[in-house]
Order: sequence, then structure tokens, then C-alpha cells
Amino acid sequence: FDGDSFSTTAKTKIDLSVKFSVPANVKAVSVVAAIQDSGSQDNDCYLILSPNNTAGSGIVMNCTYINDRYNRDNLNVPCDSNGDIYYQVQTSGAGTMDVYLSIWGYWI
Repeated sequence: FDGDSFSTTAKTKIDLSVKFSVPANVKAVSVVAAIQDSGSQDNDCYLILSPNNTAGSGIVMNCTYINDRYNRDNLNVPCDSNGDIYYQVQTSGAGTMDVYLSIWGYWI
């Protein structure tokens, strides 16, 4: 997740050991996230990170209400039993949200 452009996406698993080299079975991760959407001024655009595959469930990070302005935050996200997390994005259109995620720590 290094500025990749997203369209609205249902809950999708991130295998943290593959994508970020986080050890398996960690309990939670410290995530630095930055998101922007080109149409966020007139739309409800957000990223959700969570330990489950339930739509709308988890820690929500909203885009700002100024088009293409980054919102940044530090999020402590619980992991599932395998040490992975799920993401969900709501965007203003096709490929309009840019997402940056980096892992800065984890709890065993």
C-alpha cells in the first residue's frame, strides 16, 4: 500500500507476514495510514481496518472534505487469530482513493 489507487472495495484480507514481513500470530499492529480521494468534498470516503471480514466493522479513517487532501493518522489495529487484518474502502469513484499504509510496530 504505497499510494495505490482504489475503487470502492469490500472487506479484503491483508496477509501481514507476506505484505509487511510481520511475524505470524501477532495480536495487533501499529499502522500509519494516509488516504486521499479526488472527490471527497461531496462524498463520504473512508478506509476501515479491522480484525474481521464484517462489512463496516473496524477502525474508520475518513478522508478530509477537501478534494485530494491527505488525511494521516496512527492506528492501533487488532489482528485476527492468524495475525492478519482486513481493509475496506469507500471511494467517490473508480480509482479515486490513494492509500498508503506502513506498519511501525506490533504486539505479540
